[in-house]
Amino acid sequence: MVDLTGNRRYLVLGVESLNWRHNIDLQQFWAQVFHDYLQGEQWWPDDELDRAMAAITERHQSKDSVILDLEDKFDRMTIDPADGELFSSKELGQELLKDDYPISRPKIDNRTLRVIGRHLDKLGFQRHCRQGLDKFRLYRKEKLYPGMLATEGPKIERYCEETIQDLIAKRNDRGTRGSSNWRPVLRTAINQLRRVRVLIESGDAEQLQEPWKDARYLGGK
Repeated sequence: MVDLTGNRRYLVLGVESLNWRHNIDLQQFWAQVFHDYLQGEQWWPDDELDRAMAAITERHQSKDSVILDLEDKFDRMTIDPADGELFSSKELGQELLKDDYPISRPKIDNRTLRVIGRHLDKLGFQRHCRQGLDKFRLYRKEKLYPGMLATEGPKIERYCEETIQDLIAKRNDRGTRGSSNWRPVLRTAINQLRRVRVLIESGDAEQLQEPWKDARYLGGK
């Protein structure tokens, strides 16, 4: 059983017996917690811990089959923004069923529309109003093949370089100088650039697919 976010609210465990005995002074423990709270100790997670918690939580979330199909066929970023298209929830549902209904347009039920809309809202997709309909900008996923390596490889390399430059500029900005949010993203971008250059030199188009597909994580462009 899950809620609207996909989080499981029930965890069923088989228990043979209850062992509640322990040597912990719970009153002393909570008294210490309360004392630290009054002293102004930080009790909320920082950004790094938030990201770690989100990653752990995601592993225990149940995903609707509609969402799995959506993630398999569409992405929020490719190297070339011109590849993007605006889709309504209904149009996305029809795209997902295109293989099953190659001639006619299938009717999409309200549940599927809600699942798609909620999932894209959860991911932070901006809604664009077109002719009275809310639409989302998504990108069709494609596979890199060896013939594309010569053209797509430099694009990926250039994208990583631009991302690194943007992050360095953000670091030097007075308004964000005290923030550490850019550090892990910058590290990721630099490592990704190194990996891309190695793959370009080796001519490995199949391995280059991953940094090409995951470019959206670099700086959130």
